[in-house]
Amino acid sequence: MPREPGYRARNYSVEDFTVEKYAEDLKAILDHEGIEEVILLGHSMGTQVALEAYRLIPNRILALVSITGPFASAITSLYNTTIAPRLFPAGILLARSVARPVWRLLFKSPFTHSLAVQFGALGPKTKLEDMKPYYEHLAELDPHMILKAAQAMHAHSAEDLLRKVKVPTLVVVGERDNFVPPWLGHVMTSRIPVAEMLVVPGGTHGTIVEEPKIVNKAVLDFLERQLSERRTVSLTERRARNTRTKRRPQGSEAEQ
Repeated sequence: MPREPGYRARNYSVEDFTVEKYAEDLKAILDHEGIEEVILLGHSMGTQVALEAYRLIPNRILALVSITGPFASAITSLYNTTIAPRLFPAGILLARSVARPVWRLLFKSPFTHSLAVQFGALGPKTKLEDMKPYYEHLAELDPHMILKAAQAMHAHSAEDLLRKVKVPTLVVVGERDNFVPPWLGHVMTSRIPVAEMLVVPGGTHGTIVEEPKIVNKAVLDFLERQLSERRTVSLTERRARNTRTKRRPQGSEAEQ
């Protein structure tokens, strides 16, 4: 690994927290593990990382899956208003003033989940027990690291890349996602040459836990089709190589 990850990252600056850097980290992991080709699945900000990874190593990406994820800052589309980007800097300053104990208490309180559902960040189908591991993880993170990641997400855009994506792409959006509304999914699928979209009825930004059966089936069906097509192409290429190999000796004898 080129740099220490996660909670060890105490001395990093804002410049170290960019989506491009995250993509480089992903590449470093693939290199370290000796993985040459992958299908990348990204949820939320993970979609931005997956797109930047494609920009970085396009020949190693076989397909992309985006689940309620934007291609640029979700702040610009938050609740389909234009005020969120203007309030974002003030929100960052306010969040910086939150002490670590308060941060932990915030995410360990059931009230946080109720508030998320009340404001439509999550849907009524999102159960507290499903989200609890996520809340507990957030509670243990350094809030300053979270803020830097949020700033990185807001500063990033892969809009220029969409028309250059040459691999099959599945875009899953929630019908009622207030962070990544369906129209963003339509933009992605209209610009990526080989893309398809699934709109999950009633889904919010928590669609992946609200409707796991729908999401899992869509992803697995998509992956099966991609792998099946890849096997077919591979078999055709092998047959073509075998045919050329069988014919070559005859041609060589004729030339002699």
